[in-house]
Amino acid sequence: MNPLVVRNSVAKLEAKDTLTMFFVTLLTLTAQIELSSVYGKVIDSSGGSISGAQIVLYSTSNFEQQNTTNQFGEYHFEEIPFGAYRIRAVASGFRIHEQDISIQSNLRTHLEISLKLLGPSEVLTVRSTERPFGQHRITQSQRIDGLTLDRSLGTYETSGLQRLIATTPGWVSEDNGLLHSRGVDDGFLYIIDGMPTTERMDTLFSTAIDVDSIETIEILDGHLPVEYGLASGGVIRVTTKSGLNRPWNHNLSIRAASKHSGSVSTSFGGKLSDTLGVFTTGSYRGSRRRFLDPVDIENFNNRGSALQFFTRADWRANTKNLIIAKFSANRSNHTITNSLEQELAGQRASQNLDDNHESVLWQRIWSDKTVTDLALYRHAFNSQLIPSEYDTPISAKQDRQHVRRSVLASFTHQAGVNLLKAGLEIQTLHPSEHFSFFITDETAAEEIGISAQARNFTRNNRFTFKDQKQGAYKSVYIQNTMLIANNLTVNAGLRLDQISFLVNDTALSPRLGMVYYLPTIRATFRSSYNRLFMPHQLENILLSSSTEARKLSPFTHTSVNDGGSELIPERQHAFDLGFAKKLGNSGLIDISYWHRDVINYADSNVFFGTTIIFPNSVYSGKATGINGKVELKPRTNFSVFLNYGNASVYQIGPINGGLFLEEEILEIEPGTKFTPDHDQRNVGVLGATYEHQETKIWTSVFLRHESGTPLEIETDEIENVMSRRGASLVDFDRMRVKPRTLLDFSMGGPLYQGRKFRADVQVDIRNAMNTSFAYNFSNPFSGTHFGHPRLVSLQVKIHFPTALQ
Repeated sequence: MNPLVVRNSVAKLEAKDTLTMFFVTLLTLTAQIELSSVYGKVIDSSGGSISGAQIVLYSTSNFEQQNTTNQFGEYHFEEIPFGAYRIRAVASGFRIHEQDISIQSNLRTHLEISLKLLGPSEVLTVRSTERPFGQHRITQSQRIDGLTLDRSLGTYETSGLQRLIATTPGWVSEDNGLLHSRGVDDGFLYIIDGMPTTERMDTLFSTAIDVDSIETIEILDGHLPVEYGLASGGVIRVTTKSGLNRPWNHNLSIRAASKHSGSVSTSFGGKLSDTLGVFTTGSYRGSRRRFLDPVDIENFNNRGSALQFFTRADWRANTKNLIIAKFSANRSNHTITNSLEQELAGQRASQNLDDNHESVLWQRIWSDKTVTDLALYRHAFNSQLIPSEYDTPISAKQDRQHVRRSVLASFTHQAGVNLLKAGLEIQTLHPSEHFSFFITDETAAEEIGISAQARNFTRNNRFTFKDQKQGAYKSVYIQNTMLIANNLTVNAGLRLDQISFLVNDTALSPRLGMVYYLPTIRATFRSSYNRLFMPHQLENILLSSSTEARKLSPFTHTSVNDGGSELIPERQHAFDLGFAKKLGNSGLIDISYWHRDVINYADSNVFFGTTIIFPNSVYSGKATGINGKVELKPRTNFSVFLNYGNASVYQIGPINGGLFLEEEILEIEPGTKFTPDHDQRNVGVLGATYEHQETKIWTSVFLRHESGTPLEIETDEIENVMSRRGASLVDFDRMRVKPRTLLDFSMGGPLYQGRKFRADVQVDIRNAMNTSFAYNFSNPFSGTHFGHPRLVSLQVKIHFPTALQ
């Protein structure tokens, strides 16, 4: 028996009594809507109200909201995402006031601003001002919002969200929107308006969030407070757009791109009343020549389309209660890209993907110091792999669904310098899978290394798997964030997770993070330790964990007879050290060193050239790296950033789970140390944006370098791999795909300005130098995928700011 099974069984028994007691204690608590509000009053030195003062709240990125004080000097900002901000107050006859605000909880922030009169010789001048620093930020985080989202490159239609995330330090992009960070393969948690989504968001699994519906994105990949469970690589917090207290507007976007690609999208929303607002987006995107990253360098049989719909309604019943209801539905259809042999045979397999999401959140503000949140959500996914008559050398068929239903709640209370938070989540899991395959050409299958066990399945004797199960996941947490002596911030928490699905497992996860601010040099020093617990993805987990899959595993037919066992959740010990320093009033440098020790390293393998993935795990592994960034914004019309990540990852066999048909997987035996497919040693992104203030014409340039993923093949197979199509993009001395450096360019500005509407135009060029590259090549986990050539798009956006007014 795998010794890890015994180890986890003991841990499960020891934690059973603790789990019961912890749930009973916290079940009385009342999801975390990760939005806050800022309100207050502007007064003069005598305490009198100042009406008509202009109040601006802005972040280090391009987030900005404006407000004007009423006759009583009052102002109010609604639905502000978590983060570091700076607030500026400007009134005629008074000096400008500015100060930093840190919003890290959904408690309301009350801020009274006192303005001083101008001196006799002073003149009121509004200049480019200092950017907020976030001196209490414990984790390394990146924020994307405002103009950055609005101007995101148009040629990334089906993976726009992943492309934006991959511009941040240490995040690695792979084929079809797959992401890696800190040695982790897809162990990311998306928090969308407080609703957790653990499923993959790449093109092959579901339709990613429409960027047009996003207000802000914040990526956390250092210290992860215990409120974030089911995450090992990072947390991606997404706040969608709201119509509450916003003027009504309507936007229409039309995009045409190379490779017979294009899209049409629309969004509209605003306030229906002082207490009710709505926002809705819809889009259709498609390509007749390149929807996915192909498996052959000549890009065969590659087309697809995606249809998306999203709507959100916000109702502030009164000053104490906020209710947010959301619904989204997405559908995509695409062909499965072919190898040359499959194209010549006439293979035309395809895949349909559907997903829909419903949620309701209620936030109750009991006081400025106490808030409760309660939420219900449902996530449903469906995938169909449709074979064709001439599939070769394997024909596969799939019909898979799974549904998550959940209730989650949290309680937040400010007690002096302590910010206390506790919460729970209860999920029900309902996967259903139907999968089959058979060999269509036994000779070709044998030549490419398909095992003898798999070759036994023919058209008249198909491998067939059909099953459905139910399970549950439960978690509770309690944490405290303390501000000590104004310079030291500490976050400490304890999380308890229990999963009852295929395996019963329990984990107790302590996490500690702290940041110290040294004002003399305007710098922060961070450190953290996190214990992380990550159950496997639900996609194809029933088959991956089944006896049927184990019978096909090459490991079960060796003398070692290890590997191919049940999938046990991943556990990590994560360490992080960081340093951030302000560079004058307009710049920032941030560096982080991280290390991960992993047991049951979660991974996945692509099923033989298709677009479906089977989860597996590797016995253990380690990952170490450095992430860094430099941001400069010396003038309001110019900004530049440099992000860099260095990582080293290795894993140790055996491999558990998955559905492996190739005999080459036997090379990873128990105790075998190897380099996984997400070991991308060096990744760097350089970006610069300039905007001409008078004409509002802007241009952005992005330069991205990635050093290449490993091949992971044995010496006796090198000659065979070297003869494969596209092998010129591989460095066989380094045993990695060749490094790639890609240049992306974007430019836009006003096209027409009228009384009833405004039109903007944008041109995007992706891979402007037309560089040929491969994402991966002949890897036993991820296979082969080639990158895109030069892609050009033209987009026109039409804005109707007063559509219903």
